[in-house]
Amino acid sequence: MAGDEAEILTMATDPLRRRKGVARRLLSMLLDALSGAGAAVVYLEVGATNRAAIALYKSCNFKQVGHRTAYYRRADGFEDALIMRRLLGSRQA
Repeated sequence: MAGDEAEILTMATDPLRRRKGVARRLLSMLLDALSGAGAAVVYLEVGATNRAAIALYKSCNFKQVGHRTAYYRRADGFEDALIMRRLLGSRQA
């Protein structure tokens, strides 16, 4: 956190626990904790081809607010990143 802004840098789920609501619960707890600590907005970046993560974030009210071309280096080249934002507390309206 910096001021009333927070950023999620890394979030991962054990492959054996995927599709069981673990990431959603973890994200929900994190957002509650950040809101309680005074955060008004949360940002994250996600690979443009990571459909499962993008679907999760959208279902948790994150909105795409930007795009970074060739942001992630991959073994086979580069991948774009989507910048997503979620407003917390009274700023959600």
